[in-house]
Amino acid sequence: MVEKQLAAKRKVTVEINSGVIYLTIKKDGQVIVNIGALGLWYGNY
Repeated sequence: MVEKQLAAKRKVTVEINSGVIYLTIKKDGQVIVNIGALGLWYGNY
């Protein structure tokens, strides 16, 4: 149930201070986190 709700929202943008964090949720449930200010990528590829 929860996975379907997350799949519906594939991209969520959250602004923290001067940085922006992008959360991308793939169909298979993998999550990629990109911290825009630092240019760092985290996630399962």
